[in-house]
Amino acid sequence: MIKIQLVFLCLVLGTPLFAQTEEYPDPNVLMIQRLITEKVISELEEDNIDSIIHLFDNEIENLQIKLEQVVSEINNYEDDTDRTEVLVRDGSYNIHRWQYSDTTRVRLLMDLYLSKGQSNSKILRFVVKNDSVLKTEFER
Repeated sequence: MIKIQLVFLCLVLGTPLFAQTEEYPDPNVLMIQRLITEKVISELEEDNIDSIIHLFDNEIENLQIKLEQVVSEINNYEDDTDRTEVLVRDGSYNIHRWQYSDTTRVRLLMDLYLSKGQSNSKILRFVVKNDSVLKTEFER
């Protein structure tokens, strides 16, 4: 009987020690953010920068120029690549990573940073790696 009580006591007291401390993201927030980033990528593919510029934070430097460069890059790879999205959770951001890949490697990568837990978050950061950067990283 003492063994059973000790096992029960260990289970009850030990469970909080091994429980996860990170909260799971709200699936509704992730779904809304994904829809926002999907719209951004789709509009970039159609060269409709003006329709999405309001979804970005005003603090991003040279945003219009960066978006125009991305449109040019997308035009280079859109027909010959597959587009995929990966969610990366980092600190206070949900990073929606969009990649254009062919059968050998990623050709274009875009990271769209949105605030965790905020479904109405603007895109706070916008990082793009083009083919030449990715090729260098791939060959390392």
